[in-house]
Amino acid sequence: VRVWEGKGDKFRETPAPSDLAMRIQTIGDVRDAPSDEPVLSVSSTRSLRRWLQGAREQLAEQEDDIGWEFLSTHDLRRTWASALADAEVDPLLVLDWGGWEDLETFLEHYNGTYSPAAQRRAREKVAWL
Repeated sequence: VRVWEGKGDKFRETPAPSDLAMRIQTIGDVRDAPSDEPVLSVSSTRSLRRWLQGAREQLAEQEDDIGWEFLSTHDLRRTWASALADAEVDPLLVLDWGGWEDLETFLEHYNGTYSPAAQRRAREKVAWL
């Protein structure tokens, strides 16, 4: 996934799940648009907020849980970073892929807490724990 002008007008590129990459490639192959034209182009944060609002409403209804109404793009970014940390991806890679500039801030605010499974895997690495 390429973000040409992200926050601070910075370029960012991050890996995507293989099934998502395959879907994007398939759409690119069958559509009438030129191959160098983006499959999805988001020109404003307003579009992202509108998409998220629809997802929040759908999840709140499906799950019968009003808590979904408070989901934000910030939550999605933090969850993405935490999932990568749980999979033991190097924090410096997550920092780079996610566009964070400051490792200390990233680790303090975005990395979240490790799942019980991640904590168990870490303990198994050290015989005396």
